[in-house]
Amino acid sequence: MSCRICFSYTESFLDLGNSPPANSLLSKPLRKIKKFPLVLEFCPNCKSIQLRDCLEAEDLYKHYFYETPKSVTLYQHYRYLTNFLENRNYLNKNTKVVELGSNVGDYLKFIQPKVSSILGVDPAENIAQKANKDGIPTIPDFFNLDVAKKILKKSGSSDLIIARHCFAHNSNPHQLLKAAKELLSEDGYLVIENAYVLNTLENNEFDQIYHEHMFYFSIQSIEKALYQNGLKLIDIMISLIHGGSIVFIASNLNSLDKRSYALEKYLKHEISFFNKDLLINFARNTIKIKDDLKKIISDIVNSENNVIYSYGATAKGNTLINFLELEEGVISYCVDSTKIKQNKFLPGSNIEIVDEEFAKFNPPNYYLLTAWNYKDEIIKKVREAGNLDSIFIVPFPSPHFA
Repeated sequence: MSCRICFSYTESFLDLGNSPPANSLLSKPLRKIKKFPLVLEFCPNCKSIQLRDCLEAEDLYKHYFYETPKSVTLYQHYRYLTNFLENRNYLNKNTKVVELGSNVGDYLKFIQPKVSSILGVDPAENIAQKANKDGIPTIPDFFNLDVAKKILKKSGSSDLIIARHCFAHNSNPHQLLKAAKELLSEDGYLVIENAYVLNTLENNEFDQIYHEHMFYFSIQSIEKALYQNGLKLIDIMISLIHGGSIVFIASNLNSLDKRSYALEKYLKHEISFFNKDLLINFARNTIKIKDDLKKIISDIVNSENNVIYSYGATAKGNTLINFLELEEGVISYCVDSTKIKQNKFLPGSNIEIVDEEFAKFNPPNYYLLTAWNYKDEIIKKVREAGNLDSIFIVPFPSPHFA
């Protein structure tokens, strides 16, 4: 295929087989379900990693089951990110903020007291409805040039456009960047936060690969995409959230903003370490983790009829479970605190999603921790609820017990 960023030829380096859309939870078990390829491509020119096959956005997002979790870890990250934006003067009391993929509006609510105005844009009508009901003004639509022009006409330009863990959910990043450029004020900033490709590869996080994650951005690839659309990368911030994320800060191409020391330092590091050997190791480790996990689970199930639940009805969890190709019934239930997910079934595996109260009174011998990015918080919550016995299987960076 040709790269969707720079249009050079790409090379396939990992095939996870066919999988259903990771957030397409089922109201009842289905024996036959549509599955689609999960094949990763690498562009040697701009150092982009992307899915070979992208699904239509309408199919993925119009009615969505992902809702931002109420998490201590996440709120700590909100503070960390906001402090960074304030300290670098990307955000202040006069800032007009638009957030793309704003979900139920938790981050907008967090920064609302610190800025002039807030507005969310989210394509999931059911999620946008919740946000509006909670007092967070949210447009239920896909962000594109038309939507940008409508916002511009009604509210004027935006000083800060934020796209947190949604920019990679678009098969055409140029479309989104053109729209952001249109809406951005002359001295405004675009903030893009996503999983960082180096962390994903170095930590063997193959479960981050699912149909919503169409891109796995490097500093080099995002810089090229920004430049092609009249924007320039000026700063970055690295964080530990979601297994290792990166925040890109961009401004208009003709702005006086200079590249930060952090950007220069991490770009130099990336150029040194992001190579084909890293991709080969990632593909090799993916197969090894699969084999190791299958053996661990098989040994547990075959020993004294142990019961295993998964913890977290996450998209990454569905990727992992479908890739493991476990026999039906090996994992008895999936535990999740999100109400809209409860009493539904995971696509492909047909595992029923139950609430934490059910798990408290019917504890398993083991949990496969599919929401591993909230590991410490989840284990603490389970222990404080009185369950001191269930053992957690943590898949990454290599399978281990906790």
